[in-house]
Amino acid sequence: MSKEIVYRSTPKMFEDFIQSTIWQDMENELNAWIEDIRDSLESELEHEGMLRLQGNVEGIKKVLGLPKNVLDNIIEDINREKEEK
Repeated sequence: MSKEIVYRSTPKMFEDFIQSTIWQDMENELNAWIEDIRDSLESELEHEGMLRLQGNVEGIKKVLGLPKNVLDNIIEDINREKEEK
């Protein structure tokens, strides 16, 4: 069983973060990494190397989705607490 996560941020804080230039800059950098990996995939001939690069892209895409996932989790927690009251 996984440990329960307690979020300290509010939905508004995460919404502000998602809209911030800091996150936009991070998204730009992560997307540039994905493009670099795609370029590498075109020249990679070894099966293991291709799998590693594909795994890297999958990891980066999960990082790109992290703010929205955390925001959704925070909102779900708030709604669950309201229902329990």
